[in-house]
Amino acid sequence: NISSSRGAIGIIITLTSGDPDLYVFTPTVSTTEDDNDFQSFQVGGDAIYVDSTNEHWGSVWYVGVYGSETSSYTVQAYVINLDGDTETDTVLVNGNPSVGLLQDSGDVRYYRFYPVRGPTDILVSVTPYFGDPDIFIEDDGTRPTPDHNKWKSIDWGKDSITIANGCHVYSANCYYTIAVRAFSHTMYVISVTSSDHVTTLSAGVPVEGHVESGEFAQYSLSINQKPDVLMISVTGLTGDPDLYVTSDGSTPSRSHYNFTSLSFGDDIIQIEKARVCSFCIYRIGVYGFRNTSFRLTATVGPVLLIRGQPYQDSLETGYKRIFTFHISEPQPTPLTISLTILNNGVATMYVNSNTTVPQPGMAAWSSLGPSGLRNTVILQPGDSGYIKNGTYLVSIYCTKRARYTIAYTLGAGAIMLQHGNPFMSQVPKNTYKYFKAYIDEDAAAAVVAVTEF
Repeated sequence: NISSSRGAIGIIITLTSGDPDLYVFTPTVSTTEDDNDFQSFQVGGDAIYVDSTNEHWGSVWYVGVYGSETSSYTVQAYVINLDGDTETDTVLVNGNPSVGLLQDSGDVRYYRFYPVRGPTDILVSVTPYFGDPDIFIEDDGTRPTPDHNKWKSIDWGKDSITIANGCHVYSANCYYTIAVRAFSHTMYVISVTSSDHVTTLSAGVPVEGHVESGEFAQYSLSINQKPDVLMISVTGLTGDPDLYVTSDGSTPSRSHYNFTSLSFGDDIIQIEKARVCSFCIYRIGVYGFRNTSFRLTATVGPVLLIRGQPYQDSLETGYKRIFTFHISEPQPTPLTISLTILNNGVATMYVNSNTTVPQPGMAAWSSLGPSGLRNTVILQPGDSGYIKNGTYLVSIYCTKRARYTIAYTLGAGAIMLQHGNPFMSQVPKNTYKYFKAYIDEDAAAAVVAVTEF
């Protein structure tokens, strides 16, 4: 029931497995997905924001969750006051991600986290589907702000904070208050995980983590139905991560696993349909061959791309991979999608700005077309099919076994470089292209090289 005295309401879905979609019906309940007032059907999570200018504000609303496949999820509604802040703190559960939505720059959503054992390191991370959220944290019982905080991260895009040896007594005096503040309109997923806990993965949504040399970071993934393929990949941002996976819910180790990948740098495990279990829990262990920061993704459908963060993958001849991302910009901004082949393979990129999966002959743009140059597609405001608020789908078709990275940026946004992996791009005359990279604390030097094609 929506009170007429409130400023706005947010309704969110955080998935555990599958692909649930979100629909809101006012003022009467509906039984079809076509008859609704608001809808959201993104990969990884969904969110709807409605303010008090809506004609049905003050009435009873109905929330429908539609399973496009068998799905497990949590759904939540929260109130936003006239100042753009949430009225109550949302309690976060150790290792369980939660989706959030902030409509306007300066809006804030507050969370609370109670450690239950320790002392252990605590990792707080926020990964945007689009936009730019920032994190501020306090442990003195007050709500943090940009000017009042003990920890903060205000990087563009993904933000993370590690609190060393966090408090460990479950009481009113031992908790962290976390503010997620919108630098721009944003939808994001937030997670808080202690170093001794298992983190829950959502299929298709990348997470970042850190593990010390000789140690494991543990994750779990629930599978509700048999996909055509399950792909688990880890990208080393620094150091050298390795992958160990079990399919019976047991904890993986270097001596106990069903699947493993021990390549230097990045690792990929691809489990074909015949070997994928259904209605089971996969446990994924990321082992630090040395101190390692990494990005981990498990996918059974479209892979969610994060702005400015290349996703590394490999495809066999005749296979394809589908990616998706959502943008929400106040002003039309050039969009660049880059595909970098890391071996002598051959792959082609196809792009659509609607719900139709792109393929040869059915794509608005491709890396072979007039807007594609050296595996780069640039979409300009005014191009037919360009949208500044909506979802894009990208398909990669492989005609010769290829190892590659794919990334997208808006305007002059920076690309995160991965150590040892080239990134192909182009820059117009008299303009700049920006990049960033993690550097190991014990690195003797960093070498940056640019090669002209």
